[in-house]
Amino acid sequence: VGVCVIPIRYIGRKMLARARVVQSSQGDLSSTLQENFSSQRDIRAFELEQQQIRLFRDRIRRYIQASIGAVRWQSLLTPLIEFVSAIAMAATLLVGNMNGMNMGDFAALATAMYLCYEPVKKLGAVHNKAETLNAGLERINHVLNAPDDVPEPENPRSPAAWKGEVEFRNVCFGYQQDSPVMRNIDLRIPSGQVVALVGPSGAGKTTFINLLCRFYDVLSGSVKVDGIDVREMSKKELLSHIALVSQYPVLFRGSVADNIRIGRPDASDAEVEEAGRMSAVDSFINETGEGYSRMIGEMGEGLSGGQRQRVSLARAFLKNAPILVLDEATASLDMKSEEQIQKEIERLASGRTTFIIAHRFSTIRMADRILVLEKGRVVADGTHEELMASSPLYRELYNKQQMVAEEEGGAPC
Repeated sequence: VGVCVIPIRYIGRKMLARARVVQSSQGDLSSTLQENFSSQRDIRAFELEQQQIRLFRDRIRRYIQASIGAVRWQSLLTPLIEFVSAIAMAATLLVGNMNGMNMGDFAALATAMYLCYEPVKKLGAVHNKAETLNAGLERINHVLNAPDDVPEPENPRSPAAWKGEVEFRNVCFGYQQDSPVMRNIDLRIPSGQVVALVGPSGAGKTTFINLLCRFYDVLSGSVKVDGIDVREMSKKELLSHIALVSQYPVLFRGSVADNIRIGRPDASDAEVEEAGRMSAVDSFINETGEGYSRMIGEMGEGLSGGQRQRVSLARAFLKNAPILVLDEATASLDMKSEEQIQKEIERLASGRTTFIIAHRFSTIRMADRILVLEKGRVVADGTHEELMASSPLYRELYNKQQMVAEEEGGAPC
């Protein structure tokens, strides 16, 4: 039994190494499948079918080779244990014969050794299985035990009343320490003010929102909401007071009501329907006669872009948070759909501290204040009229939008 432990441990180490390769190749194969299922239109549009078929075959080949290697080592265990057992039996017979062991004693010893064989073989199989599962567990633990770069405070604080006042005090931030993307941002946004963030791509608009929502922590300075640094707040409580409407709203497989209720899971049916009316979801929800129980597919399959955006706005209405973030909320819509949704957005922003990120200047007409960002700095701050007179960058961006709107046959911004 002691000798059998040696091949069991040796093969177990080999199985662990092979299982890691199997897990990695299986992950690559799954990723390739997911990419192909979710990108069928693009693959057809760019005629990538043969390229993806070759890639898929390569992933399958690697997975099969890794699996064969694992099976090869796993299959080696039983013959090794049998070989060790046979040698032990022969050695027992030889030593017993040399020491005058009679047939009865030898039969008893041989029977005991034979009875040990099956448990040892099972022990080896269990050990191999455990090592295989350990490889998968390593991948899971790599995610579960990843360090939290945005830790919860030990003693979280919260405002006496959530009003939505936001302050950036000398904020600097970079996704990498030596590459700052925001520099010396210093401003205060009173509660209830509608603020638009404009600027060229990469200017820091989305980073501004990421810091407000505390998806990242600042490198220096502070971001405060109602006078309290967001690093001193519970992340869950902070985000429960921020409603985010993104360019590509994520909808889940289920009913329309379930997707709206994500904004507030404990909301009643009446509250969900009221949010639907305020966001004009009811303008299309009864087309099939199912109402808010209408089922939609994964990622909102079955709804148009404008309808998905209305469901996303309904979530924000239902959440009724003091801070509203509209991150390119109408960028994926045509001008007609944008005009229709603009009314709901203005109603949603009323009375809330609102941040609007938009490349289309028609979206920011409702803004009380416009911040112009360039290379991580706020280079201009004011109303549309003030910026047209004082900011060359804002004028340039605005004039480009005018030209685009005229070329598309729409109304000027």
